[in-house]
Amino acid sequence: MFTPVEISHAHVVDLRVANVKQEKEEKMSKITIPQNTITYFIYPLICVLCCNQVFSQVEVPLEKRTEFTLKGDMTFVSNTILGKVSNDNGSGVFNPNKSYNNGGLNNQFRMGFIDIDNDASTFNSSSADLILSSECAKIKHVGLYWTAAYADKNREHDISSIKIKYPGHTAYSTVSNGQIIYDYYQDEKSIFKQYSCYKDITKEVLSLQNPIGTYTVANIPATTTEKNNDKALGNGLAGGWTMIVIYEDNSKQRKRFYIYDGFVNIDAKAKPVSFSFDNFQTIPKGAVNSRIGVISYEGDKGIKGDRFQVLSHATGKYKSLVDGSNPMNNFFNANITENGKNIKSRVPASENTLGYDADIFDIKNSKNSIIGNNQSKAGFRLLTDNDGYSVMAVAFSIEIYEPAIHMVKRSRHTASNEFIYPTDELSPNQEITYSLTIHNDGNDNAKNTIIKDILPENVSFVKGSLTLPSKRIKFSYNDVSKNLTFRVPDKMLKMTSDPFEITYKVRLNTDCSNLISIDDLTVTDQPVIAEFNGSLNDTKRYSKGYNYINKCNLPDYYQFNLAIDIRDLNCPNAISLANLPKKNIQKNYAAITGGSSDQSNNTSDITENSGDGLDEKDITNDSNTSSIALKSPVKYAQNSKTINELIDLKEIYFDFDKWDITEKAATELDRIVTVMTKRFPDMVIKIETHSDSRGNKDYNLILSQKRAESIYNYLINTEISKDRIISYRGYGENKPTNNCGDGQHCSEEEYQKNRRSEFVIVENIDKTNKGISGR
Repeated sequence: MFTPVEISHAHVVDLRVANVKQEKEEKMSKITIPQNTITYFIYPLICVLCCNQVFSQVEVPLEKRTEFTLKGDMTFVSNTILGKVSNDNGSGVFNPNKSYNNGGLNNQFRMGFIDIDNDASTFNSSSADLILSSECAKIKHVGLYWTAAYADKNREHDISSIKIKYPGHTAYSTVSNGQIIYDYYQDEKSIFKQYSCYKDITKEVLSLQNPIGTYTVANIPATTTEKNNDKALGNGLAGGWTMIVIYEDNSKQRKRFYIYDGFVNIDAKAKPVSFSFDNFQTIPKGAVNSRIGVISYEGDKGIKGDRFQVLSHATGKYKSLVDGSNPMNNFFNANITENGKNIKSRVPASENTLGYDADIFDIKNSKNSIIGNNQSKAGFRLLTDNDGYSVMAVAFSIEIYEPAIHMVKRSRHTASNEFIYPTDELSPNQEITYSLTIHNDGNDNAKNTIIKDILPENVSFVKGSLTLPSKRIKFSYNDVSKNLTFRVPDKMLKMTSDPFEITYKVRLNTDCSNLISIDDLTVTDQPVIAEFNGSLNDTKRYSKGYNYINKCNLPDYYQFNLAIDIRDLNCPNAISLANLPKKNIQKNYAAITGGSSDQSNNTSDITENSGDGLDEKDITNDSNTSSIALKSPVKYAQNSKTINELIDLKEIYFDFDKWDITEKAATELDRIVTVMTKRFPDMVIKIETHSDSRGNKDYNLILSQKRAESIYNYLINTEISKDRIISYRGYGENKPTNNCGDGQHCSEEEYQKNRRSEFVIVENIDKTNKGISGR
């Protein structure tokens, strides 16, 4: 015996009741909404959904979010945030923080929040681990998705804002202003009021000292049956989150990566929803390997009929995808898996996630029966004849056939032939030698290759300095646009061709007449660009070059902002540059030094000081202006008064191989904020950070620079204007305070003394005299 119940639901309507008593109470009850009615037949203990009239609705079609081409792979980091709070038979209490591995449905149970963190500031939380294939893998993209049913009449929380705790952190960070992909809150036909959101958190993840480890996501707004036990909800509540991670790994094949997202709703008996990926070309022969991942909502383990299919190039027909955990006719069945296995590196690690799916797997392509050689498009579709579900994101990768121009541009001091590092200082009219090494790293021959290097604004090309490996390389230079262009013969960029080198020199254009803005005191390198196509894959491609070798001995890119030392020029406007608006500056600035006058031509307070620091007599306190006048010209750190000395600041130490701001460091940085806002509101500083000598010298330079950036970001995110920090620079292991250099064995305490930060006072404005007193 069964009872029909009619209801309309804008996405996946799932009014299913397992409790016999509840079934009897609702017998012959009927909820009628005018459009798109769906009939459900409710059986004792388990429901099988059967429909007499339903429609598929695609509110937000799947569209491309991003696309990458690189050697690497992709992975998911996922978990659910709702779990059952009663045992399967309805008795007692089940802890939702425990893994649930049985076959029940989310509509069978009372659903409550998972909350694993013992943190009173969160109302739900769950975690999952990011694990990459290699310690030298480099993350390129992290997209965070979250979704839930939020049917509370009065919503208490902003669905576009959640919390995340990054690996190695003890406190949560707020993820705000997430893009709302779709929200059913105002849809009168919707019962569950489901929503989904997206946020690109790549920048935040890349700023971590180590992005590998445990991510905890919290405070995803959602409805629970404890909060809202409306019978119309049918207890069919769910919610979860997923990070889609794309990373570079030179040990893997070159692939094209795609991420599509939207909000596609598939109702029973509806027409299938199709989508495709294109703009690639598979290899001309051999096995074609591809990988796909999908995030969906409200698929059920106990209700069959939902399918995820791929179009076979061999037969021209769709074939259902399947793996060890996702059957052909029940693919969306409430689990979080990779290649058919439950992902256990999460808390809780439920095999049944009660309505939330995040699956990633390699497509089984035996004898290239699905995706073939020289194929440029892959088609997929979603359909069901029973269970309803929603899809919000699909990620796809495929090995490709195309050339890849690999370029490494290294900079050297011409006079010494030594490599230039990010913390080096340049001299006016200095020559720099650029060495550009080029080869084809792809699996197709390159054709029609053009390589461009846009020189920094304040340098000029040294004519006659160009050295080419072949006269067949055509060269041009535009002195106005600063563009160097090389047209490379096809035979030099075949797959089998050897690498070749191009060298050329530039000279700094720095004199007093050129010092108009603070930009003129730095040399900023841009990556070299190549455009080309292949001999078989004719699609035009672009690639960017590298400029240093990282700790894994692999090419990488780090934008150099090299300071120019203008002390010997004695330019009259040197100090005034420190006070120019820097609205367009986003990176490092030069450490401004020297100068003999200010904007008001008041030079009486500027006197030479050749000592190692400042005496008390050199500091003048003005209680009326709350400013400090420093009676000496601008100097470098070893001759400068620092905030550290001024307020007895404790050193901002970092843990070994880390650049995160610790709680103790934040306390000291807050003292700096107080000094610069309350006591000396016109103080201008520069930030200098250092590392110990352990590890690769180049890597330590980059590490210390990241530490400087962490401090800079902390200060400007409080009350300190960017205009008041003229530089933030890392010196690596080049300036130790003790004898713990390379080859020395020191205690951890001695090493830590070199992992320090200094805050050098550059200048202050005396508002009373309308003059500038600088250091």
